[in-house]
Order: sequence, then C-alpha cells, then structure tokens
Amino acid sequence: MSARCPKNPKHKVFLTTAHEVHEWEVDPDGEFIKDLGCSMLAAKPDTGNIWICKICGSKAIQEN
Repeated sequence: MSARCPKNPKHKVFLTTAHEVHEWEVDPDGEFIKDLGCSMLAAKPDTGNIWICKICGSKAIQEN
C-alpha cells in the first residue's frame, strides 16, 4: 500500500493513527501518577485508517 496526496504529489508526509501500549506509574488504587512512555506498539497504521496529508489536509488516496 502506498499513500499519495490528491492535490500535490510532492506532499509526502501523512497523519494517521497507531495504537501504543504505555507503561504507567499508578498508586495502590490504580490511579494514574505518571506516563512512563511507550513500551510497545499494539497496532501499526493500517490501510483501513484515514490518512491525511500533513501539508494541505487532504484525505490521501491509497494505492496498492
């Protein structure tokens, strides 16, 4: 899969979602204290996601 901007082929950076697993510091009741950062990636960006051109905001066209 490859993404391209429909407005300008020179636009090569896109925004989409990924799912990270973060390790948290918590109190004895499980209440959040501090985010220790990403410990692993649960799901990479997917072709089923919406991809948006970071430069102009257009919805990307996904091609095989």
